[in-house]
Amino acid sequence: MNGWLLAASVLCIVGGVGHAWLGETRLLRPYLTTGVVTWKDARQSADTLRAAWHVWALAYLAAAGLLLFHALAGVPDGARPALWALAAMFAAAFLLVGIITRGKNAAVLVQVAIATLIVAGLIWRA
Repeated sequence: MNGWLLAASVLCIVGGVGHAWLGETRLLRPYLTTGVVTWKDARQSADTLRAAWHVWALAYLAAAGLLLFHALAGVPDGARPALWALAAMFAAAFLLVGIITRGKNAAVLVQVAIATLIVAGLIWRA
């Protein structure tokens, strides 16, 4: 079993659920109830923003499944590039969110931790 990838998987679950819940309660509901965001149809605007927000939560959960599988089954050489790409995606998200929010979003800590754990799991394989 690869403990590094298992830990990254758990953090992905925490990140995905946290992103969905905090986004709904702290951002989307308050923002959408003000009536500020309307394109042609207020309901469509709300649905589009909500869907766009929750796609990232689904990506977290998909990454968790992939990482859990490889934590338990091992990482064959053919899967290594995909896991490196996943680590790079979380590192890029860390940089993007960190720069845009000037480091004021706690998600950057989760993102950099996930990227680091994936890299550790690829290097040390234990």
